[in-house]
Amino acid sequence: MATATELFDSYKPTADVKGSRDVRRFYVVTDTLEDNPLLVSGVPNYYDVHPRLPQAKVDSKTIETKIGPASNDGTAMQYIVAVNYSNDQSYRITNKPLTREISYKAWSMSFSKREISIPYLLGETITLVGSEGATVTKFVWFRHELKADDVWNINVSRRVNVNSWTFADTKRIMDQRGKFHYLDGLTNGNNATTLAKFMGADPNQLEADRWEVTYSWLIDPGNPSPDLSGLPIEMQPQWYPHPRPPFYAYIVIPQTDMLTAFVDVEPTYHLTDIDQAGGLALPGNPLQ
Repeated sequence: MATATELFDSYKPTADVKGSRDVRRFYVVTDTLEDNPLLVSGVPNYYDVHPRLPQAKVDSKTIETKIGPASNDGTAMQYIVAVNYSNDQSYRITNKPLTREISYKAWSMSFSKREISIPYLLGETITLVGSEGATVTKFVWFRHELKADDVWNINVSRRVNVNSWTFADTKRIMDQRGKFHYLDGLTNGNNATTLAKFMGADPNQLEADRWEVTYSWLIDPGNPSPDLSGLPIEMQPQWYPHPRPPFYAYIVIPQTDMLTAFVDVEPTYHLTDIDQAGGLALPGNPLQ
């Protein structure tokens, strides 16, 4: 169990000529290895007011000393933690930028070009000559492809800040990779239209109690139907005559009688791959 006991308070009722008042309070913190000693209950939080100097608020916290193990099995450690107060943020080297505040969230977007092969079929009557000179006339389909190189995927990122990061958070990211989320619907995808594939997250520790996490999704916008109007009508082309929906792939469906054939599309995901609840549970709530 994590505990914090105050050791010393440097409270002084005086100020310098500029009116700056600085106070430091020190704590002995016993912390389990999975926690952050700066966040243990009993250690003041950022912007808390000093109990005897209401003009001064917490503007930084630091681990001054790592004392050593607090238990025989090594599952807890003791630290000296300094909590720094001032009335002008003088304990910060620079003021904490807005981008590091816990409430900060930001979207970003980029595009990546891709090439898609669009199959189509051409029917043709051919004559086969047997070993004894007999001929057989058959109607067969030949597969051809068009290259659509003006298809652009949309890469969407959301940056959030969190107070801590543990392996449990990493596990949640691992479990969600490859799942699909609705970026414009907050409750089970209701009234949402933009389906996106979750690609993962990049956590980056900025301070002892601040992690920047960038989440990434991929949006497939689909593509229009190919234009085969230039082919001669006697070539009898068969193709998928509709736009390809997002996250669908082209397939060719053979027919046993060889007289008919189809080009169709099918989804590249199952309905069970859509996990809006899992997306809403990601650390830092990037979908909210």
